[in-house]
Amino acid sequence: MRMGDGHGHEHGHGDGNSHEHGHAADGDLLTVAAHREAVLALVAPLPPVDVEVARAAGHVLADDVVAPTDLPAWDNSAMDGWAVRRDDVVGASPEAPVTLEVLADLPAGSDAEPQVVPGTAARIMTGAPLPPGADAVVPVEHTDGFGDRGLRETVRVDHEPAPAAHIRRAGEDVRAGDVVLRAGTLLGPARV
Repeated sequence: MRMGDGHGHEHGHGDGNSHEHGHAADGDLLTVAAHREAVLALVAPLPPVDVEVARAAGHVLADDVVAPTDLPAWDNSAMDGWAVRRDDVVGASPEAPVTLEVLADLPAGSDAEPQVVPGTAARIMTGAPLPPGADAVVPVEHTDGFGDRGLRETVRVDHEPAPAAHIRRAGEDVRAGDVVLRAGTLLGPARV
């Protein structure tokens, strides 16, 4: 590459190896790729820096991001509704509803683990861990509702759920050890 010194003189004369006008020493033209390779050979990556996640947009990952745990971490409800044993509600319909005893209320974040036994159900919110014994979730729309105040004694189910209906399984989105973002990834809002 030619560079002037501001006085009309050019650098690179006299050694016979000038690369003026994009010519190699033997007179052949250099390709764009060769120029790029020569320029990139002159630079090195900056050392990695730690950046708060909230400020990471616009940065490039220095290392792979590996999931430390399963996501979700446990089987959980994908709907607001009732955690049930599917066998208890097979055949349920508006014409032939099934009534179950309510044994618990499981909001999202609950750590309660009531055992869903035959003939029972637990009210469950989206994201709450599926209680032991339950193998399906019936959306609230397929029942007689949640009731107005407090925990009700029974719930009437008027639709038969499919096997494992409305359950998000542990690790369904990401398994522990999975690479979720590769080094070199430009971080935008969704990736952050």
